[in-house]
Amino acid sequence: MTYLAVRDGCVMPFQLTKLEVFSIINACPTSTVELYLLVENCDERLQEEQVEQIVNLVAMHLQH
Repeated sequence: MTYLAVRDGCVMPFQLTKLEVFSIINACPTSTVELYLLVENCDERLQEEQVEQIVNLVAMHLQH
């Protein structure tokens, strides 16, 4: 999830705020629990499948 991936719409379907996207880029969550801490009202805004998709996108695009 580099800047280009964000720009090209990699995370657009999830309707994340800019702050949430940058927090995800900086923190590189490796589990759904970590992602829940970064996305405000995550359980209300995203389905579990979407949360897992984001974690998988982080794993594919961000390697720390």
